[in-house]
Amino acid sequence: MLIQGVLHKRDWLMAQEPALGGLLSVLCAPVGCVPQWPRLPESLQIDSSAFTRNPQGFYSVQVRIKNTEHFALAPPHVELSLLDIYDDVVLRKVFSPQELKLGASIAPLRDARVAVDFDLQEPIAARVTGYRIFLFYP
Repeated sequence: MLIQGVLHKRDWLMAQEPALGGLLSVLCAPVGCVPQWPRLPESLQIDSSAFTRNPQGFYSVQVRIKNTEHFALAPPHVELSLLDIYDDVVLRKVFSPQELKLGASIAPLRDARVAVDFDLQEPIAARVTGYRIFLFYP
């Protein structure tokens, strides 16, 4: 019963004491679970963001994501919605933590700064007048 409780709370335990990660992995192996950093979207904030076109013609989005918890959190996916003059979505792109090079976790009470460049076809690029960013866990 104790091991079942430990496995059920594995993500919380790992957040509270990261050194337990190895032990939790060993305990999880027979049942196929994986200890991960907690996923708490309500504890992540977008401190700042920017969407720009660089001189080479590519577009760039920069986001500063703040972890408001006293323990590490799993890095989120970032959804970028490009908007037209009527605030309608022209294009939606999702960037994974790996694409953003966020690493395994976002440190407690710290922020992570990410930037990614991408290309837009001209008919779409001409319609873009704004953007919206959303953080989520799939």
